[in-house]
Amino acid sequence: MFRFCAIPQVMAMATLAEVYNNPKVFKGIVKIRKGLASKLMLYTNDMNAVIKSFKRFMSIMIEKTNPNDPHFTQLQYQFNQIFQLLDSNSAVITPEFKIHKHYENTLMAELK
Repeated sequence: MFRFCAIPQVMAMATLAEVYNNPKVFKGIVKIRKGLASKLMLYTNDMNAVIKSFKRFMSIMIEKTNPNDPHFTQLQYQFNQIFQLLDSNSAVITPEFKIHKHYENTLMAELK
């Protein structure tokens, strides 16, 4: 159940990083690579993986930010706020947060 919700969020963040400050958006379709999508599906198993992916894609967006943009300072501030939020949440995540297989199997059986 966790992966069902988490994978689309991580994919959305990857797509946002791909389209952020990308002029190709105005010329055609911009998508994440199939290989990246596959890796995200394989490795998004717990909250720590989600946080790690979010940090990775946030870093990509920061690199793409233009220092000549009039909103550069504000963007940097917002990116830093998000990083702090991700860091504070990653310290709270424990192995107990993971969904136990028994409950996951029970939920899946009920959905069928």
